[in-house]
Amino acid sequence: MPRERHRPCASLLLAGLIGVLGAGALFAQRIGESVEVREPVEHDLYAAGRGVYVLAPVAGDLVAAAQRVSVEADVAGDVIAAGETVSLWATVLDDVRAAGREVVLAGQVGDHMVAAGETVRLEPAARGGGGGGGGGGGSCASPLPRPG
Repeated sequence: MPRERHRPCASLLLAGLIGVLGAGALFAQRIGESVEVREPVEHDLYAAGRGVYVLAPVAGDLVAAAQRVSVEADVAGDVIAAGETVSLWATVLDDVRAAGREVVLAGQVGDHMVAAGETVRLEPAARGGGGGGGGGGGSCASPLPRPG
């Protein structure tokens, strides 16, 4: 009788494991001291480290967290980035959400842009908010000066 009770649990565990392994094919996860993406990524990319440098195109979304995040290649989906310094030098076809002590936006953004930081800088080449269907827009936030 105990074996029969464990059979459904084993089946569920096996199904869960297959699901997790199958989901791994839908995104890439990279973690390390310095993460350099030098070859195209055909799906979503999640990266974390002291430095994250995206030097090759990403066909899906990019989620990056590091002391320094630099995106220098096109991203077909959203970019969500957080770090001490976040720099976006490429084209992002969807939304950008960036937060850091210093955020530099110099690329083109297909839809919405939201950036927050002590210093938020839009370079002359930066373009945003032309996204189809949902309108477009951008916003930047930085701290208010301290009184007195």
